[in-house]
Amino acid sequence: MNNRLTGIGLCTVALVGLLVVTGCGNGSESSGNGNGQGARGPVKADNAACPIMDNPLSADLPTAQRHEYKGKTIGFCCPPCAPKWDKLPDAEKDALMAKMFPGS
Repeated sequence: MNNRLTGIGLCTVALVGLLVVTGCGNGSESSGNGNGQGARGPVKADNAACPIMDNPLSADLPTAQRHEYKGKTIGFCCPPCAPKWDKLPDAEKDALMAKMFPGS
């Protein structure tokens, strides 16, 4: 019985760890006309990867996963990343911008 409970506990810890690592994926909700495009075509960010999680971005991002900053559309891989960006001081945002857009 004790070994069974230990096994269940280890499986639970492994599952929680997996959810933490992969929970902020790049699944996006579609907006617009149902074909993944908004009213004016796909909404694309200027960056290729999320500045918070470094996950690649999908081609069509919902409004909650985009912010304008210093003339660029910054995309995020999932809804929780956008508020994390908002809480960063401007100096940290600028450092991430330099990383995302070298030479700009």
